Amino acid sequence: MVFLPEALDFITRSELYPSIVKSVKDSKFLKGFRESAREFGCWISDSFSVKSNTSNIILNNVGQLICYNVRFAEPAIIHHNCGANILSYPSAFTIRTGGAHWETLLKARAIETQCYVIGAAQVGTHIEVPMMASWRHSMIVDPWGTILSRVPDDIPSIPPPSADEDEEWSTSFAIADIDLKSLENLRRSMPIFEQRQYDIYPKLD
Repeated sequence: MVFLPEALDFITRSELYPSIVKSVKDSKFLKGFRESAREFGCWISDSFSVKSNTSNIILNNVGQLICYNVRFAEPAIIHHNCGANILSYPSAFTIRTGGAHWETLLKARAIETQCYVIGAAQVGTHIEVPMMASWRHSMIVDPWGTILSRVPDDIPSIPPPSADEDEEWSTSFAIADIDLKSLENLRRSMPIFEQRQYDIYPKLD
C-alpha cells in the first residue's frame, strides 16, 4: 500500500480553490494515480482535494485519518476499536508546528493505540502560498513508538526537477514491513485496552 501526503494535488489560496478543484477532477495527474494503482495492483491512500463518495474509515485494517486528527487521541482509539492495525495521517504540518509536535504526536498515537502509524508529509515551500512551508519528515512508527523508516530531511528544490535531473525526487519514500505477528504479541503481552477503567471514562467506539 502507498501512503501519500495531504493535498498532494495542490495547495492554494482559499479564493482560488473552487476553480482549481474542478480542473483537477479530470486531470492527467489524478488519472495517472488511478492507472498506476490498477497497473501495479496496489491501494493508494491519498488526501486529494477531489473527494470520493465513499465514507469507510477502515480499509483492510487501515484507519484513514487526516492531518489535524493526529492531535487528538480519541479518533485514533476509535479506529483501533473498529479493527485498525495501521493509522494513516496524510499531513501538511508547518515548519513551526512540525518542528515542535510532529514526531511526538505520531509516536504518541502509535503507543497509545498499539498500531503502526504512517505520517505522510508535505515538503517544501508552496508556490501559490509563498508564506506556507511544510515541515516534511514523513515517517513510519511501530506500536512501540520506534521510527522504522523516514524520508531524508533535506528540502528539495521548488519547482521539482524531473527524475532525470535529480533521482532523489523519484526515490524519496519511507518503506517498512508491517509485522502483524509482532503487533499481536505486543497487544497480548500488554493488553492496555482490556485494562482501561471504563467505569471511570466511557469506551470509544
